[in-house]
Amino acid sequence: MTRRGFSLVELLVVIGIVALLIGLTLPAIQKLRTSAHRSNCLNNLHNQAVAVQSYEATQGRLPPGAVFGPFDALAVPDTVSHGLYVCLLGYIDSGAKAADYRWDVSYFDDANQAIVRERIGVLLCPGSAPDPVCVFARDATDTPVRWGGGCNYGAIAPSAILADIGWAEPETNFTGALPANGTSRTSDIKDGAAFTILLAEQGDRGAAWASTTTLAGAREIFRGGPSGGGAHPGGFCVVMADGSARFLAWTIRPQVFAALCTRAGGESISADEF
Repeated sequence: MTRRGFSLVELLVVIGIVALLIGLTLPAIQKLRTSAHRSNCLNNLHNQAVAVQSYEATQGRLPPGAVFGPFDALAVPDTVSHGLYVCLLGYIDSGAKAADYRWDVSYFDDANQAIVRERIGVLLCPGSAPDPVCVFARDATDTPVRWGGGCNYGAIAPSAILADIGWAEPETNFTGALPANGTSRTSDIKDGAAFTILLAEQGDRGAAWASTTTLAGAREIFRGGPSGGGAHPGGFCVVMADGSARFLAWTIRPQVFAALCTRAGGESISADEF
């Protein structure tokens, strides 16, 4: 008996069916991946909020959004600077890093390089560029000599610029939940913890977790927008001062976003506006 092989037409039909199935499956897989990235990002922010709350519980105050010395509350001398997440090291990562970190010199000092160049998983959004690195300094041959592990999150520093561009009223109190050199408390958040952003996703801004650049302006974060190629299609993740992580769509009104960035602006916002 002779074995009959597949004809060219049959092969083309099979190939066409396989291609169709792949075409139907890939969008579903991409949608699941996007959803997982967003979920993990929100979880990262929630864990950071827990760290902030734990810091306040033990220190009696919220951590500053950034430190620019002199800052007596942390015994930081003049001209020395540190980022928010340095304050939270003992709450989001191993206690060894917190114990070895030196506050008497800046985050970019050689004495802190062994610590600040390490990656901290909870500070990296899974939807952003993998393993981002921020270069602090280069030598004469343009070779990096000091750098730090990347970070996709940080506190927000609202300012009077929001009034200049029409996002807020001039008389607004432009203070965020975690101001630089702040010794504030949750009780200072007069707009309500559920209506005040504690920390926000900042995309691929190139900030290192130990640096002061994790404290970003409200306009700088929002201007990333859809055209900025954010980590999540359609919006970005934040965590409110009450610990609830939220996904904000880029379609949110700038005035509402600005109001969420201030802790005591006196704005009236309803939950369905964001």
